[in-house]
Amino acid sequence: MVTRVLAAVLAMGVGLAPAAEPDLGGRYDLDVDEELAGDLRTPHYGRAAADMVLLLAIGMGIYWLQRDLNAQDWDYPPLDERFDPRYLRFDNNQHLTNHLAHPFAGASYYGFARLDGFGPGGAFAVSAATSGAWEYVLEFRERVSINDLVVTPVAGAPLGEFLHQLDDYVHSAPGGGNTAHKIAAVTFGLPGTLHRLLDGRHTAGGSPDALGFNAAFQHRFRLAYAQETTGRRGVEVEAELSRMPGADRPGRRGRFFAAGNFTELRAGAGFGEGETPEHDLRARATLLGWYGQDLARRGGDLWGPSGRLGLDLGYEYVRRRVFGHDDAMALVHLPGPSAEARGRGAGFDGRLQLAAHPDFAGVQALALDPWLARHGEEGLRTLLTKQGYDYGLGWSLHARSRLEWRGGGRGGPPGEGRGGG
Repeated sequence: MVTRVLAAVLAMGVGLAPAAEPDLGGRYDLDVDEELAGDLRTPHYGRAAADMVLLLAIGMGIYWLQRDLNAQDWDYPPLDERFDPRYLRFDNNQHLTNHLAHPFAGASYYGFARLDGFGPGGAFAVSAATSGAWEYVLEFRERVSINDLVVTPVAGAPLGEFLHQLDDYVHSAPGGGNTAHKIAAVTFGLPGTLHRLLDGRHTAGGSPDALGFNAAFQHRFRLAYAQETTGRRGVEVEAELSRMPGADRPGRRGRFFAAGNFTELRAGAGFGEGETPEHDLRARATLLGWYGQDLARRGGDLWGPSGRLGLDLGYEYVRRRVFGHDDAMALVHLPGPSAEARGRGAGFDGRLQLAAHPDFAGVQALALDPWLARHGEEGLRTLLTKQGYDYGLGWSLHARSRLEWRGGGRGGPPGEGRGGG
């Protein structure tokens, strides 16, 4: 999935930019902007149920293909214990399974529910119910896992919301776009293509942005290659996608939103000490909140402040080689408040973002080997001795700032002509 996102950004950044910047001044369609930003459709309950059954069937196929591996976790709990909260437990599956595979399963449940017309709240409920069906019914040979009930829907929501926004974006080119846009829509947005055929949905009108997709979306993409003196090297992609009616257009606006309007994803892959593969995946979605701006155009630049307050969900998965030891950390950022303040003028664009979350975490224990050498395994949880990590609850505070200079009078902000880099 990380490869898919990397390929999507490469394709949009290299092959889809028009020869000249479009003039959006007189052709910007706020009605189309409202339609795309609201994402309000009647849910298809029957089709959503069929989609979930299909996804669960695929999961069961994979599960039984790995029968020998999964059989290690079979404890055959009595039927009367399966629905008794006293018998819930934390499982001891591999870190990769619990904190990367399960979030992507949750992203699939959530993303398909969004394609079936559900809003963020409804899609989360569908994802949680589907995850519960897997735990309580299909995995009947195992005790119900607390961590899976949390990680699958909660970590899957920000991942799924970003992929849903990306799917809508690659399908948004006014008039269907050119051949490159159509290829992007049927490859990176294949699930959306199939659902649009079933719905009879057509591409909305409006004006194109610098990549030829709909200017109703605000976006920023960055692709980087890093080579450190320690030998660590890798590729990283950052992507931000949002859709807020009238955002980054001259005018004073303020409104509440509840359609997952702001999303971002960062993904990295490379090699660290001893050519050890390293991975980094982070996703965040502001599902609801309030947005306001007071912008004016002066000499080709936008001047003024904008900002938002919201409720965020987030997810992080990091695997590194540190001091000769494998280090892995997964953080599921439970719902928490966020804020962004942004100011622009004279070609400058500055942002300050803050967020606070209660967290559910799975963290590799770097001190485990020295502990085992000194004290042995007595008294340690099976999860630590078998997999080398443990679960925990905590809090995290996130702060990030960014200052960019585009050159005075050279173009608009992301989503208006230049497309955000």
